[in-house]
Amino acid sequence: MNSVSEKRKAEYRLAGRDPSEYANHVLLDICTGCGADCVYCLHQAAGLVESKLMNEETFFAIADVLQREGYELVYLYQSGESLLHPKYPDFLAGIAERGMNSSTATKLFMPIDFDRLSAALDRCDVTGQTVEFLITIDALDQDVQSKIGPGIRTDMVKANLPEMAALQAKHSSMKCLMDTVVTAHNENQVDEIAVYLRGLGFTRWFPKRMGYFMPSLARTVDLVAIAKAVPKGGENPARFSIVDGVLVPAEEQSRCDLGAPGVSPEGDVTVCCHDMLHRNRLGNIVEVGSLRKIMESEVFQRAARKGRRMGLDICKGCN
Repeated sequence: MNSVSEKRKAEYRLAGRDPSEYANHVLLDICTGCGADCVYCLHQAAGLVESKLMNEETFFAIADVLQREGYELVYLYQSGESLLHPKYPDFLAGIAERGMNSSTATKLFMPIDFDRLSAALDRCDVTGQTVEFLITIDALDQDVQSKIGPGIRTDMVKANLPEMAALQAKHSSMKCLMDTVVTAHNENQVDEIAVYLRGLGFTRWFPKRMGYFMPSLARTVDLVAIAKAVPKGGENPARFSIVDGVLVPAEEQSRCDLGAPGVSPEGDVTVCCHDMLHRNRLGNIVEVGSLRKIMESEVFQRAARKGRRMGLDICKGCN
């Protein structure tokens, strides 16, 4: 899927702008709460994220703006667990009915109303839009899971996985991408996890090393926890490596093309999806009535230029 449509690229060229300056996708932080407390997510585990829900009026106002401005892909997550939002099925269908694809990250550790979710996917099937779920499964037994994400119950996850597989088989719009974050606790179980998931009918699966976080906000104890969590000699994409259990900073990158802009539950826009705490608010999409206008503003462009030089606080630890 192209992040910027050919039509949009042409518009940027006519305006004398580099098409790569703008993504044609955006992250909506509809639910900042989580409860999984995964050791590799300092935002949640260190209590840096305040639990908030995007209200229905704000969501659909934003969705209308994104539809009007030609956005192609909406991530229904940023810092938390989106399926904890009671209106999630309605949001999912609302995005598809506005002609946009969606992507949702989840760990499936909560009770899910599959009848409501299936009804929403029925509506998505009609539109022909893609509805992708990025599902992370780090362990199959509770002892290992409690060392990685102590807030996750594996019995609940195992109950939800076959239901998700059945939905994928039923709905043409739905695609599932499975992954496993490899740590010192589960590195010997990665093959077992892969066999289990593929046995349920999930064909797209890959292991990955750790996530990203903001070292500038981390305490020493957090860095030690990260070092212990990563397999010895392993590497992760967060601009540092773990060698024999010791954190070794990688070389500083000199340039970044930035990810997609993020939108807080209140509608505040940040320059990059990596600003999971919404520290750098550059305009409110509901108040302005346009995401493009905010992104074309001088304050946003100034932040974007600084970010491309890896000069923002959120760039520290970015992959």
